[in-house]
Amino acid sequence: QLSSLYISNNLIKPIPTTFNQISHINFDISNNPLNCTCTLKWLIKWFETINLLNKINCQKSKYLNENDFCLNKKNFLFITPEQSQIVYQNDPFTLNCSSNTKTYWTFNEKFYSNNSTIFIPYLYLNHSGLWTCHSFNLNRSISLHVLNIQTNHFCQSLQMDTSKGHFYWPRTLTGQIIQLKCPFGSAAWLINSYDDPKAYYTCSFNRQWIDLDLSQCAFRTNIS
Repeated sequence: QLSSLYISNNLIKPIPTTFNQISHINFDISNNPLNCTCTLKWLIKWFETINLLNKINCQKSKYLNENDFCLNKKNFLFITPEQSQIVYQNDPFTLNCSSNTKTYWTFNEKFYSNNSTIFIPYLYLNHSGLWTCHSFNLNRSISLHVLNIQTNHFCQSLQMDTSKGHFYWPRTLTGQIIQLKCPFGSAAWLINSYDDPKAYYTCSFNRQWIDLDLSQCAFRTNIS
């Protein structure tokens, strides 16, 4: 009778349901990138009948959890703010992540927090970088640039109502070109393009917005 089964580190992804006929064994299947979906839900109960020697990992080293992999609704993930930010040193700043699965934050690709909301009461220059919220199979990122309070090398944020829609241009470092999605889709000349239509605005080195380009954007109505 089989008493032990060691199949760790074998790049195993699926597990056949015939395994659930085996009970009261020493079992090690750790360090395998299991395909954790609802098809593996039976594992949760099977683990109660065996001596599980190590924790089970799924893709990306996530531990198997029935609640994470058997959702009836499509997974979603939102972060606020949605766009990259330029902020001042010593200002407060809040990042928020909303999802129907468990989330965690990384900063410059290193783990930062399991909290969905991060509140930083005083920003420092070393808070500049890439902030990413991760859920089971989704992630969203923003870039944060913290300016020294003595510097003034940016264009102020600007809201603009045009015949092609409303645009919000965030505070931007000089020398940068900002791209925004066209609110009403593609202009007629771009209708067959596979690229998403974009509006462009440049923050010049004299801290002025220049070279507005809305040519790819459709008008609010068909009448121009």
